[in-house]
Amino acid sequence: MTTVFERAAVALALFLTAAAMMASIGWSDASGMQPAFSPEFFPRIILSVLLVLTAAGFVAECIRKGGTSAVELVHTAVLTVALLVFAWAMMRFGFFLTAVSFSVIVLWMLGLRNPLVIALYALAVPGALVGLFNHVLIMPLPTSPFTYLF
Repeated sequence: MTTVFERAAVALALFLTAAAMMASIGWSDASGMQPAFSPEFFPRIILSVLLVLTAAGFVAECIRKGGTSAVELVHTAVLTVALLVFAWAMMRFGFFLTAVSFSVIVLWMLGLRNPLVIALYALAVPGALVGLFNHVLIMPLPTSPFTYLF
């Protein structure tokens, strides 16, 4: 029972952390741009997803009966830290670079070990999202400070 309580407490702490991060960026647009073109637009989406997932995790842990292995706890901690670093680093290093790094970590933690498959997914999915948002929807994602090199 202690492990279930600890996991529920961690899920609640993650939810409160995401809520605090969402509150820190606020809902007012500081850039004066249209909401879809604001630099805070995409991080708000990521934090909203994080809020929903952590709330669902908290509810699931409150319902769950049974123990948890140490490996599951390590995987959860690594993925949570990776998501928070992704949300923070996206504005500094652009969407594509951070999404590729995040994809590699997530795919590895989910058990995928073939380097070719990891590389293909890690490059194809963020590349498709950049193409969709930047060129089809005309909603630019954060760009890398290294784009002048390309």
